[in-house]
Amino acid sequence: MVDELKTSIAKGFSFVEFNYFNERQAYQGSLDDGRWWDTILISLSLLESGADKERLIPVVDKMIAEGVQPNGGIAYGYDFEYAPDADDTGLLLLVLAHFGDRYSKQISKSSEWLKTMQNPDGGFPAFDTNKMENNYIMKIAMDLAGISNSAEIFDPSSPDVTTHILKLDQLAELHKFLVY
Repeated sequence: MVDELKTSIAKGFSFVEFNYFNERQAYQGSLDDGRWWDTILISLSLLESGADKERLIPVVDKMIAEGVQPNGGIAYGYDFEYAPDADDTGLLLLVLAHFGDRYSKQISKSSEWLKTMQNPDGGFPAFDTNKMENNYIMKIAMDLAGISNSAEIFDPSSPDVTTHILKLDQLAELHKFLVY
């Protein structure tokens, strides 16, 4: 079991290094470039499995330098830079929490942005707050056009996004930044 874990961790680092330090033009594992989301998930998995967090510092620094926007949010990937994502930002905060005070300024900034994303119903959308399907005429028109499920039009609170963000509240390092 220990050998399998070591092999998995080595493969995770290899993936991150290949995609982010070889300056690849695009991630080729999906139709769009979700490199920030993928990197956050891999980083979080490695950290939670006991990987040496010092080895992830260059990856985290690159995400902050190139992926985090001035408002503190991080988008899904390069193709979505116009829309920082609450889910991605929430999980990035979970990654940053593993490093103690090293990223406290970024934690504060990203947490402040994340608080602005909460919908009136208490939940969190993916990337556009207060678009909760309230406009029934627009909803009918979008149904007729066949695009009523587009998050570009309606971005209601999502249970999985909200759960990821509520998980942040369990972390003592982040609790002081998040106020619901």
